This record gives sequence, C-alpha cells and structure tokens, in this order.
Amino acid sequence: MGLYQGKDKQRLAVRNAAGEPVAGNQLTLAVRPVVQAEELRRDSELPLAGGWDLSPVGKLSSYALEQTSDTLRVGLLWRGKNPPAWPSYSVFCQLRDGDRVVAQDDGLPAGGRYPTYAWRTGEAIADWHTIDMTGVEPGAYELFCGLYDRETGVRVAVVDPQGQTVASNEIALGTILVEATQ
Repeated sequence: MGLYQGKDKQRLAVRNAAGEPVAGNQLTLAVRPVVQAEELRRDSELPLAGGWDLSPVGKLSSYALEQTSDTLRVGLLWRGKNPPAWPSYSVFCQLRDGDRVVAQDDGLPAGGRYPTYAWRTGEAIADWHTIDMTGVEPGAYELFCGLYDRETGVRVAVVDPQGQTVASNEIALGTILVEATQ
C-alpha cells in the first residue's frame, strides 16, 4: 500500500517504527497467494543434495526440466526462508556457451503471481520458467539460475550445499543438449 498527496499525486514517504525510510515508500499489510503456480511432478524432479542457499530469500531444493525442439521449461522448487519485505527478487535462468548467454528467461517467481516477499518460512514454491530456444544452434550448453534485484541488477548471494560461497552468485544446474531439428 502506498499513499499519495492529493493535487500533485506525489507518493508520501513511508517510515518504519524506528523512523527509518521504507524502500519503495509502500507497506505490505499482508500477503497471501491468490494463484499458486503449477506444481513440479515428483517423478521429474532432480534433487539438489542439501539444497542451495540464497539467504535470506530461500533455498533451491530441486528442479525439473522439460525440453522440446524450441523451448526449455525449467521448474524450480524453492523453500522460503526469511525474505525481506522489499524488493521482490527476479529469477534468471540462462543457457550459456562459456560466458555467452544464448537464451534466457527472467521474471518474478510463478509468472509474477507469487513474489519473493510473500514467501513464508519453510513453504515450498514451484516456479516454472520457459526459455525460448528458437535459433539456438545444436550443441551442449550450461544452464544456470539464481535471484537478483531487478532495480539494481545485484544478485542474491549463493552458498552451495557444502557451505561454500559461490563467487558468481548463480547455481549451475547442468548441461543441456540441443539437437538439430528436422
């Protein structure tokens, strides 16, 4: 919720109980999901042993892949931790050849229907992203994902299951083979 001044429609500054400015000059009174995203099918999940920590937002515990000749659907199963009230982080899924991004999908979790600030501790969030593979040459590519602040471009820190910080703040999900279409 945000408040605006009458005539000039300027948003009023919002401060917390300690008198500090609140990011975005808005309050979240209560958030409950209205539409839940498509579930991951248990038989298609690829577990990530120990999970990958993206604190304070959540943990990636497993993923699923569905590939056709022109799309790669990436299903991510997040576990909510203690996400901040602002911002809602965006998810990136990138198919890369070395450092070159050949295809990607970026967006809010669950197609924008379930922002990270609404996640509750321990809650499972199924989040699907579709990467358009049109024009991607046949070959082997690496798939990466993670979270970032859309306003600043800063990625959420990633810690692997062994407790090691990942310098690039992304999770390597594996190799994707793209075959020639007939």
